[in-house]
Amino acid sequence: MSITVAKFKDVADGTQPGQFTIGEREGIASLADLDPVYRRLLDDPVTAVIAVTGADGLPNLTPVWFDYEGNTVLLNLATHRKKVPWLRRAPHATFLLMNPENAYHWLSIKTTVSREVSEDDPVEGARVTEQLDRIWVKYTGNEPPYALRDPSFDERRVLFELDVKGPQLVSGMPSVVIMGGSLGGLTTALVLRDAGCDVRVFERSSSALRARGAGIAVLDATLRYLTERGGHRPEDVCSATDWIRFVRADGSIQHEQRHRYRFSSWNTMYRSLLGLFDRDRYLLGREVVSFDSTDDMVSVTLADGFRVQADLLVCADGISSMARARLMPDVEPSYSGAGPAHDRPGRAPAGGVAAARRGARRCR
Repeated sequence: MSITVAKFKDVADGTQPGQFTIGEREGIASLADLDPVYRRLLDDPVTAVIAVTGADGLPNLTPVWFDYEGNTVLLNLATHRKKVPWLRRAPHATFLLMNPENAYHWLSIKTTVSREVSEDDPVEGARVTEQLDRIWVKYTGNEPPYALRDPSFDERRVLFELDVKGPQLVSGMPSVVIMGGSLGGLTTALVLRDAGCDVRVFERSSSALRARGAGIAVLDATLRYLTERGGHRPEDVCSATDWIRFVRADGSIQHEQRHRYRFSSWNTMYRSLLGLFDRDRYLLGREVVSFDSTDDMVSVTLADGFRVQADLLVCADGISSMARARLMPDVEPSYSGAGPAHDRPGRAPAGGVAAARRGARRCR
């Protein structure tokens, strides 16, 4: 069996060459062979919209939970629903799955009913109930069994198996290469991936990055992805202080004020972000050494001579950025004038000490 995937251009940023035609087409053997950018729409709890032909001959659209096995889409319905006789009369349905974070990232699947299985079937009926419990867990996160049966009567279910037929339409989301896989690069990768982009991170280190420094102050922006989309609480990755204190040499407090700070280790923040990204898209030992751009693509060259192309290159390669040196050759790092303040135990400057000043480099 072969499935044809036809890609549309993304219109989020205006028209592009070829905007009004179905762009590139490619053949795949199964839904499992879809690019991961689109397969996520099938595997994540994205509510689908199904279009079936109603009794009046007009399309009828409703939201449904989506499930599939191989090239077969599974639609589990209560037997009293109108869609059941409609599908028996006109056994075709189209599913639209749209990324809730980005309406321009979508997938449309055309199907034809191949068979149906009753929950009361003595041989296969248990499979109908098991599939219903599975999608209950997928979409609610609750333990089975499915808990939305109508309690006013003995609600029964029917499972429609629908084969994928004909060209399948997907949006043409940008491909992105991110150069550098530290905190900034990882956060960018996660946000762009969630928007539907095909993201790869190239990190020059041959192994996962290690902790750097004693700790970092954590701003709300640093935590935002982890708390809003990653399922973390601030206390999962941070400790906090409530006061700033200035201490005299004898240990007495010269001045104090309430001020809440959050702190974490670099390693904790890095591993928390890395755990949320697709590991097969985070490529270690892949150093970007050069890049060139045309009107609509960027070509990236790696240290081993391998070349890749993308719609967008994000340069997150740190303070000694090769990309910055290439794009802004007149910008050089310069010493900011601040340095770490340390003293021997038991001694402090006469005016007292606060938190250690940090050494820094800035570009100008």
